[in-house]
Amino acid sequence: IVYFGDRQASLHSAMLSSIGTLSQENPENECYEENSAHHLVNPLGELGWAVEDTLQTSEKEGESSQKTMSSQRTAMTAEGSSLGTVAAVREVDLSSSASSPSVVESQLLSVIKSFLDLVQTTKTIDPCPNLVDIGKMVYRGFIGSEPSTSVMSQPQSVLGDRTLEEARSALADADLEHGPNNNDELTMKRRRRSVQRERGETHTSSTLPCVGPPIDIVLREAGLPVQLSMLVINLLTADDERCTERYQSIEEVERDLIAMLADPDRNLFDLPLESQTGRLDFPRDMLYGRDLQQMQLSGPFDRVIRNGGSREAVFVKGISGSGKSSLVDLQLRLALFPLGGRVIFGKFDALRQRQPVAVVCRALDNYCADLAAATDGESLALRASIANVINAGGVEVLSGLMPSLRKIISIDSTDSITRQVDGMESVNQLFYHLSLFLGAIARPMTPVVLFLDDLQWADEAALDMVTTLISERFLTSFLFIGCYREDEVSQSHPVMKHRQNITQAGVPSTDIVLCGIEKEDCHQMISDLLHLPPRITQSFADAVYAKTTGNPLFVTQFLLSLFDEGLLQFSASARRWEFDVKAIQERNVADNVAALLTSKISGMDTRAQDLLKWAACLGSECKESVLSKVDIKSGVDRSVGLMERDVIMQILVNEGMLSRVGSGMIRFSHDSVQHSAYQLIPSLDRAGIHFQIARDLQRNALSPEELDDMLITIVEQYIRGVGLLTDHDEKIDVAKLCLAAGKKAMSRSEFVPASIYYLQGTALLQQTDWDQYYDLSLELFTCCVEAQYVTGNYDGVAIAYNPIDLHARCIQDKLSAFFNIIHMLGAQGRFSEAIGRGLAVLDQLGEPIKRDVTKEDVAVEFR
Repeated sequence: IVYFGDRQASLHSAMLSSIGTLSQENPENECYEENSAHHLVNPLGELGWAVEDTLQTSEKEGESSQKTMSSQRTAMTAEGSSLGTVAAVREVDLSSSASSPSVVESQLLSVIKSFLDLVQTTKTIDPCPNLVDIGKMVYRGFIGSEPSTSVMSQPQSVLGDRTLEEARSALADADLEHGPNNNDELTMKRRRRSVQRERGETHTSSTLPCVGPPIDIVLREAGLPVQLSMLVINLLTADDERCTERYQSIEEVERDLIAMLADPDRNLFDLPLESQTGRLDFPRDMLYGRDLQQMQLSGPFDRVIRNGGSREAVFVKGISGSGKSSLVDLQLRLALFPLGGRVIFGKFDALRQRQPVAVVCRALDNYCADLAAATDGESLALRASIANVINAGGVEVLSGLMPSLRKIISIDSTDSITRQVDGMESVNQLFYHLSLFLGAIARPMTPVVLFLDDLQWADEAALDMVTTLISERFLTSFLFIGCYREDEVSQSHPVMKHRQNITQAGVPSTDIVLCGIEKEDCHQMISDLLHLPPRITQSFADAVYAKTTGNPLFVTQFLLSLFDEGLLQFSASARRWEFDVKAIQERNVADNVAALLTSKISGMDTRAQDLLKWAACLGSECKESVLSKVDIKSGVDRSVGLMERDVIMQILVNEGMLSRVGSGMIRFSHDSVQHSAYQLIPSLDRAGIHFQIARDLQRNALSPEELDDMLITIVEQYIRGVGLLTDHDEKIDVAKLCLAAGKKAMSRSEFVPASIYYLQGTALLQQTDWDQYYDLSLELFTCCVEAQYVTGNYDGVAIAYNPIDLHARCIQDKLSAFFNIIHMLGAQGRFSEAIGRGLAVLDQLGEPIKRDVTKEDVAVEFR
């Protein structure tokens, strides 16, 4: 009591100072000199009433210290004066562009601190005070009038049939009768004059309205932040059991005030107007329930990236939707990019498992393209470093994988290395030059992170490449991060074998496991997302967590589905998010995120559904230029035009289904979205869509170069729809494409997909084609023999060789196949058989060699 009593004079002085400042900054406002107090007019009435009346109350209480009153009321009255001050401060912020937001926010925080002092002092005096009385005091401090019983009893955030102007008028009329000191003739006179001036008329009616405007409209028009307005409303409705958000104890009030002071940007101040879009904007720079995992990931980053250490590997595992990629992405933004580091990113694809090595190649090529386009000094130094270690032969080897390398290193045609090497030697050459390339770009000043996502869809060849590169002992400032779905990788999966090989090579490794987030983290996430106190969102967050079990992707998609269905919506009038907890609890929800996404996509516009389905057929990402060449069908033979498609594409990006990455690339926001869209295509229709995509891409290629750029994609689509190939001439055309795609894959050391392309090409040929298309048939089967040998499919070697043996026109046409067969026999340890085959070939070439050689035969040869 003494504490608040001693502050009367300082509060009085502070208010006079604030009001004086306000009058100087707003000279157009009328100032009344009666009783030496300045008078203001705010949009909803007279904000100055609060200041003037609390000043008069303070003076009277200072002069009448002998008057009997409760200690609690004394504290409230004194604090009411402080709240009256902040009302004037907020009016400065709203009315004058000259006032500094930082000053206003600082003064508002000071008032919140005083309010907290009041609550804590009140709690010590009376553990169960009347919360409604506290609410009335706070309301009067900010607005300058008592909230009428009719106003407090009506539902909040509802205007009914009245317009905002009618609500303002009703409040002004109510204030004429129910404002503070309504027996003071001077005060009544000022109110009437202000109301008349605001309306532009003379007010003569003394009839009270049945109800006033909703309280939240009054507080909003007074300039209070939404969360502070809600605090006042929840105090005023503390006794109304119909209000689910009401305060039920003073401890809840105290917790909210402490939260406002601890983090005002999150728990007090409104979002900027441009951020109040009415859409769910999930933060990119905040992860919930991942403190431990972030700390685990920070260790390798500190050792390798910050301190220029050697090389390390990190494996992040968890179920689908647990946030593996988000964890790594955030760490890259926080710990790599600010230090000038670069990331080489690749993502394996369920629909492209035949070409997993291409993922690594594409990632390296994108790095080269970005480096070639950069003009800063560090990039120029990196380009020079690469040119110093990669010679013309290295460029020849690597440019098949990384075409953009030629933008960094230019070589003359005279320097070109044209010597052809077999499969295993080409692999060794490739790994050697790749290790030189990584050694040139990974330096303490420019650390490198190789981030490969969805390793569960990688094959032996891709993982072997990664393992070999990581194991290079001379590498420094190089960090490998691999993410995979734990439930899809068994102990026999290639990932586990190569994970062990990396450890045996002496590379320090870290394992990070992600599960669903805890309920408390889900509560905090939703509270921050909706910019509402946890007390308000708790029941809503409980319902969300019960439906999703804390899977981060499931939570976000479930919230988006609630938004789409109107069960979660932003109220522009109340400036806050509103939700229907009961309806959410009763809502039938899919058991997993895939089923939820399937349901969500099914509810979209037909054209949007079809665009997602056709894009899903191309994989987890594709170039927009490639998708634009596809004649997407929607409904019965109706094509989606390019302009219409662009609009739909942007809607899908806004909906979070797709994202634009890099230059002209479209990527599904999560592979679960792609999977769900693809599963919506009836199984009997999938082959037809793949076949149509292949035809469209082949027909609409503008040049041989563009056709070559899309070659692998075209062949992949044809293979998935090969059953629809009926015309023999078209089969021949596709067989030629398979041959070209196989050669391209072999040049990249992608032996498994190359063998598949060759096999598919040979399957399209008929026996009679050896007569009409001899060269094509011979080359396809010969290449198929080599691909089967390189991939270790020795039975396939014999099968592919038989047609050559039957149809080849001369021994010379069989030599390449013979060469691979002899190598195969040697690899199997069948040396005598290999020698016999070789001698037989020499006999046919006219160079016979005796099988049984004597010493005399050797002596004859050396004469």
